[in-house]
Amino acid sequence: MGRNEAITSKRLDTTAVVTTADAAGLLHGATITAAAADATLDLRDGGAAGTIKWSLHAKLEEGGNSISFATPIIFATDIYATITGTGAIASIAYEEIE
Repeated sequence: MGRNEAITSKRLDTTAVVTTADAAGLLHGATITAAAADATLDLRDGGAAGTIKWSLHAKLEEGGNSISFATPIIFATDIYATITGTGAIASIAYEEIE
């Protein structure tokens, strides 16, 4: 079984760019963990005002929510994560492409 060593992960506790700014990326999966309130992770293509390409929500009583994609989602400009919910933590598996 093959491995893709280009895939990396990033853990965020605040809204931030995931890939390098203005660097296209492939989204392989994401997790959002609620801490003190319900949490939402919006993954945008093109910064804070970019188009939401995927969104995850986790209720506080459920703890978290995650997804992985058999075929990654392409982000043409960059991958930008908007996180809401007090104490929420997101983990994002991605690949930066040139």
